[in-house]
Amino acid sequence: MIKQNIYNNIILSILGIILGIIICVIDPSKLLAVIFTCAGIFTVFCAIISLLELKQSKSEKEKNYVLISAIIMLAIGLLLIIYPNWIATIICGVFLLALPIYRIIINNNRLNALKKEATKLILGVILIFFGVGSVVKILLYIAGGIVILVSTLLLVYSIILLVKINKKEKKNKEDNDVIDV
Repeated sequence: MIKQNIYNNIILSILGIILGIIICVIDPSKLLAVIFTCAGIFTVFCAIISLLELKQSKSEKEKNYVLISAIIMLAIGLLLIIYPNWIATIICGVFLLALPIYRIIINNNRLNALKKEATKLILGVILIFFGVGSVVKILLYIAGGIVILVSTLLLVYSIILLVKINKKEKKNKEDNDVIDV
């Protein structure tokens, strides 16, 4: 049973190393395009459902709200499908630049707010100047490297454990052998 677990760990380690290599090699712009296209399709689907439920709205105010939000969702969904990297850059810009700047402006103690928001501002500037694809590529390299490292460590540990178990079984077999005279 223990040997079977060790063999399973060895197989998992090899698969982990292969996965880590795939993560390092994958093109981040294509990965982002797939992710944002899927998000866009989901958003368009939700907008269509909202438009279909528009007939069930009771008040005129509620109908207007549902119609406006569905149109906005539909537009965002289509933009996510057509221009995934551009939308990613805008989203990062808004969340990592515009919101921290807004928080700094409205805060009475601007220096304190600047200290709190500095990391987000720096990250936002890096994302805007270098692009989301470059940052995701670095993150994929880091994630792939970690997966490869952990898998390699598990592989080495499993092999060492297997060698020790095999030596112990061999010694026990030799000790238990009866010498016939």
